[in-house]
Amino acid sequence: MEIKFLKERFLFLPVFCIFFCLGICTLNYIKISFIFLYIITLITLILNFIFIKRPISIIFFYPLGFLLGCLLFLNSQIKPPNHLKNLRIPSGALIKIKGTVSSFPKITEKYTEFVFLIEAMIGDDKIYPVKGKLLVKISKKDSIFWGENLILEGKYYRPFYNYYKSYLKQKQIYAILKVNEYHRIIHLEKKGISFSKFSLHKLREKIKTLLNRRVSCFSAAILDAVILGDRSRLSFDIKDSFLKTGTVHILAISGLHIGIVGFISLLIFKILRIPRRVRYILTIFILIFYCI
Repeated sequence: MEIKFLKERFLFLPVFCIFFCLGICTLNYIKISFIFLYIITLITLILNFIFIKRPISIIFFYPLGFLLGCLLFLNSQIKPPNHLKNLRIPSGALIKIKGTVSSFPKITEKYTEFVFLIEAMIGDDKIYPVKGKLLVKISKKDSIFWGENLILEGKYYRPFYNYYKSYLKQKQIYAILKVNEYHRIIHLEKKGISFSKFSLHKLREKIKTLLNRRVSCFSAAILDAVILGDRSRLSFDIKDSFLKTGTVHILAISGLHIGIVGFISLLIFKILRIPRRVRYILTIFILIFYCI
């Protein structure tokens, strides 16, 4: 009897997962008090245990999944007091922060943009520990690498437009730091940086430089997007043309690009008369390297 009951409950798990995911999605659009939701979830859990061996328990089983999803989402949104989200910094205030570059910078002739993981905020005589991420926009071309430790001085802003605010919030970014030419950028020692990732970033930049030298600016921008996944140099007209023709997916790294790299690798190894098994093994390693 117990085994039959467990099998029946196991069959309900996929539906339970669907309700769990619905709870996460729902709380992304509506606001509910954490305490209120916690109490309702606790009551539903108790009722589920009371009626666990009765058919009526299914009434509490699925709502429990939904409520747990809601609770998980709310819990993920709770930040510590020293998190950037909870700090009341006036818009346009000049601040100085210390932290690490946590994304591959988009570097163009006019600006440099990257995500910055804050470690501390520097005052006149004190250093205050602060957590969180913000988007840094430097109004010039600067040689900045992933994982580099910096001290930045710039103007602090909160995203104004709702759609842009929501877009950054999904990436756990709650503010923007604009660094102009008269602000300071201090490059610290590159300690704690993964050597392999730093080397990959350097190689990525060298490939971009090589493409710029060998082909036209238009072709280099397309190749940067198709091969390296960097769409920062694509003009609005190019993006709009791809969007209107329904081929914008070509500009995003996908299975299509993995297939092309794999096909070219196999073709080259075949021309070099490398044995079939060896060329497949080599291609697997090339694809892993390309994905990284």
